[in-house]
Amino acid sequence: MRNRPNFGNGGEVENIITQAKSRCVARRAKIPRSERTDDIVFEPGDFDPDYNRVAEATTNLVKLFSDVVGMDDIVERLKGYQEIAFNCKKRDMDPRKLIPMNFVFTGPPGKSMQFPRCDFFF
Repeated sequence: MRNRPNFGNGGEVENIITQAKSRCVARRAKIPRSERTDDIVFEPGDFDPDYNRVAEATTNLVKLFSDVVGMDDIVERLKGYQEIAFNCKKRDMDPRKLIPMNFVFTGPPGKSMQFPRCDFFF
């Protein structure tokens, strides 16, 4: 969200907390009343339902390009970027300084190519 124009930190925090409350209430409603605690404790999934996306990232990347012929080189390059991002996160570094964040793929889709032109913008 912080990359979007007109980002306001206070308003965004309020939006995230409101969404987390809704998800927490829905999650707690599925628990039998006798097993519910009086304390309301937020879980990571309350704030981001897909918080564990890193565990599935490589699989999702392969699925994303599975129906496109000739993208093996791009998939490998993107896997490398995933690894760089993971290592940066472990070291408390900003991966945006090392990885291009915008891509432009050109060329006809589905055609077997050695490597389509891929422009990177920072």
